[in-house]
Amino acid sequence: METAEGLPDPADVLHETGRTRVTRVFLPGRTVIRKQPLGPDAERRLRHERAMLDRLRGIEGVVQLLDEPRYPGSISLADLGAADRA
Repeated sequence: METAEGLPDPADVLHETGRTRVTRVFLPGRTVIRKQPLGPDAERRLRHERAMLDRLRGIEGVVQLLDEPRYPGSISLADLGAADRA
C-alpha cells in the first residue's frame, strides 16, 4: 500500500489469519477496505472473489468492489464503517 509519493498508505489491520489480511486504508477524504488473500492459492482465491463481487455489483446488502485504489494481490472494497451494536 503506497501513496503517490511512494510512501505507505496508513492502514489499520482489522483481521488477519494465515489465509487472509483485511485492513482499513486511510486515503485523503475517505477510507477503503483492502482484502488480501495469503498463502499458496491466494491468486486463485483473489480471482474468484473478484469475479463473484463483480457479478453482485449494485445489489443492496453486498459489500461493493471498488475499481480504485488498486493494490497488487488484493481487492479494494467500499468501507461501510463499523456497525452500531446496542
